[in-house]
Amino acid sequence: MLFLTGCGNTEYRRFQMQGIGYFDSFVIFTAYAPNEAAFSHYAVQVFERLHELHQLFDIFRSHDGVTGLYQVNANAGISPVTVPQEVISLLQNAQEAYALTHGVVNITLGPVLHLWRTTSPCEEALQHAAQYANIHDMIIENNTIFLQRAGMSLDVGSIAKGYAAALVMEMLAQGTLPAALLNLGGHIAAYNAPPNRNGWAAEIANTAIRVSLSNATLSVSSAFERAGHIVDPTSLHPARRFAQVAVQHECAWTADILSTALFILPKEEGMQLAQAHGAHVFYLHLEE
Repeated sequence: MLFLTGCGNTEYRRFQMQGIGYFDSFVIFTAYAPNEAAFSHYAVQVFERLHELHQLFDIFRSHDGVTGLYQVNANAGISPVTVPQEVISLLQNAQEAYALTHGVVNITLGPVLHLWRTTSPCEEALQHAAQYANIHDMIIENNTIFLQRAGMSLDVGSIAKGYAAALVMEMLAQGTLPAALLNLGGHIAAYNAPPNRNGWAAEIANTAIRVSLSNATLSVSSAFERAGHIVDPTSLHPARRFAQVAVQHECAWTADILSTALFILPKEEGMQLAQAHGAHVFYLHLEE
């Protein structure tokens, strides 16, 4: 479902379109354009692209005519699955995320995350599920993905929104819109700055902090979301160090994986990781 609004009377007017059902999030796309027709042309492309990527990266249900992560998980230990390039690139970035965060962000923790989504797991069940969380058992070869062990499953919640936002920003950069902002369920990616301004004003959820974004992304990992959605790979339990961590970075998927990693890591380690990759971090502590 989409909703369109517009305002302004200068050379470029500000328009906005909203939608639901993409990455199970409420999505807001805002841009400056000379007229409604020009904005709608790009807005339709943005939401069509998000719909396509949502279906490819969806691990919970199959979609007619789509071969994506659902099929990769379903064929764990059985056979490689041929997938589109977007899935290959996502998983290659996930391998890089694993290395960048020293294993803190691990998309093969799917079996552990599934337990926390569906039960109140005991330690024995968690340890058993963790046996299948080895990213080196995810084999990428040409245009195929193979999970080598039956029982493995991927969960890309730590990177999918950021990667999708990055692809949308790349698409917009090929067009003629002067500036755009994508809010993908709290993951906010900015393309350029609005006319005559230095950046887009974005407020960090659950705080009074405002930041300015231009060709940058703000990604938030929060305890206010569904329980158990971010698991510490060391303890196998949901991370509970902070109420919320927001990361600002020029790369959308890097912001996404860093916000996940820093939500898990002790603050000193997290700050070292953020500084090593040029990220700005905003912590909300549990007692605040």
